[in-house]
Amino acid sequence: MELDKKDDSPKVSVLLLNWNGRCLLGDLLDKAIKSVLNQTYKNIEIIFIDNGSTDDSIEYVTKSYGNKVKIIKLSNNMGFCVANNLGVNFSSTDSQYVMFMNSDVVLSRNYIEGLISFMEQDKMIGAIQGLEISSNGTPIIGGLMDSLLGRPFTINICPKFPLKVLWVAFTVCIVDKELFLNLGGFSRELFMYHDDVDFCIRMLAYGRKSVALPYVTYFHKRGGIVRN
Repeated sequence: MELDKKDDSPKVSVLLLNWNGRCLLGDLLDKAIKSVLNQTYKNIEIIFIDNGSTDDSIEYVTKSYGNKVKIIKLSNNMGFCVANNLGVNFSSTDSQYVMFMNSDVVLSRNYIEGLISFMEQDKMIGAIQGLEISSNGTPIIGGLMDSLLGRPFTINICPKFPLKVLWVAFTVCIVDKELFLNLGGFSRELFMYHDDVDFCIRMLAYGRKSVALPYVTYFHKRGGIVRN
């Protein structure tokens, strides 16, 4: 199924979460933003959530991208969950999907189009992700858990077709916005980590599923922010 790339396609709010990205990531922050702007899927808005940065991230993004990016400035680092919950609240009322994205991620050009096309075919999908490619070009699939067998896929047995998984990685994934709000968003008790497992388990109990598409890819510099 190929979606019409005009404005009658579902709107996606891209929430790009940042903390001192200019200082810690250098030009990778630019690459992350540009990879969203250069998507084949055009009905998007970009919301840059600055999580209490002490560098010049906000000034740089404002100067470089102007009105192409909506900026939310938080006074301090509220963590992944609370910051993204706030970002969803600031998203356009007409957006049907939200894409959560870390600032150390670079998308393939068809990332959003590939995921949205698949979600539109199966309304039972609540959350969806692509395949992570590491900085050395190796596919990272250790986090993909087979929903049938309850075990992780390995690089040797990961199939090339869509996978029903126990949870998706919120490094970069797309979620049905109405579903996200109905479930109360991310748990405010979690600062970061395990947010993906917690949310997807609640989503599964709600009757919706998580899917991974191994043929749609993104690059991720693991620990680009955290290790610093």
